[in-house]
Amino acid sequence: MRITDPEMEKKFNRMLRQCGGLYELSDIERLINEGKMQSFVHGATWIVTQINEFPRRKVLEIVFVVGTVAESIQALPQIYAFADKIGATLIMASNARDGWWTYAQPGWKKLGSIYAKEV
Repeated sequence: MRITDPEMEKKFNRMLRQCGGLYELSDIERLINEGKMQSFVHGATWIVTQINEFPRRKVLEIVFVVGTVAESIQALPQIYAFADKIGATLIMASNARDGWWTYAQPGWKKLGSIYAKEV
């Protein structure tokens, strides 16, 4: 996946900064090409996931979403199908904004919040 729309790239880069600066867009593109992250597109919304394996569960983590809430909700069946295909037993959205909660579908639960401190 390569972002070709300058406005989408600007939004994505802003979101990456807000999420702690862990990645640059080029990192994500490389990880998708290497198969370490996955890309889902629905309309003008881009969703990036990664698979995490823990001792007791396989988790599909929704790492980034750029676009509209409506389109991200519409894309969930595609995400659920992929999770089922890879044998994931849990889906987590690690960088969700608090406003997303008002749109959460049944079955989602809030596990906590992420706090960070620069050192």
